[in-house]
Amino acid sequence: MKAIFTSIVKVVKDISSELADMPAVNPDEDPDLVWIPFVLKVILGPDGKVDIEELPEDSFRPKYEDPCVKYYDLYATVGHIKDQKNGNTVVSQIFVGETFHQRKEGVTCTQWYLMNDFSITPIEKHEATNFNMDWKVPCTIFFVKKNIVKCYDTQGKL
Repeated sequence: MKAIFTSIVKVVKDISSELADMPAVNPDEDPDLVWIPFVLKVILGPDGKVDIEELPEDSFRPKYEDPCVKYYDLYATVGHIKDQKNGNTVVSQIFVGETFHQRKEGVTCTQWYLMNDFSITPIEKHEATNFNMDWKVPCTIFFVKKNIVKCYDTQGKL
């Protein structure tokens, strides 16, 4: 566990130092400029070293996973909004999967949502991973183990 935590801290520090040197990005101009991965592959080596790799969203994942390899999907991001006129705030971008939509609306779909102090709005997925450092700074990036839903009963009542 300590090795995983140390590796995650190193990745966060590496990302932070890279962010300091990045120019501001407007996702409306180029939605392909995404620096937060949607999929991570975490490998525990025989020496106890943890390696973290970014994978494409549509990458092949074996049916039977190696116990030393885990896959994680981006589930949410939280951004600190710099607003000197009205005061700073935070917004969250959360991925809502098929299970909720099936129970709530009877449809099979997935959707990213922006949640702030006064609304919940559907957004495009690239909006959850693009941050313009001039006004929107990431403060939390949350990943969930792939297929975690299969391990638990998610058929609760609304």
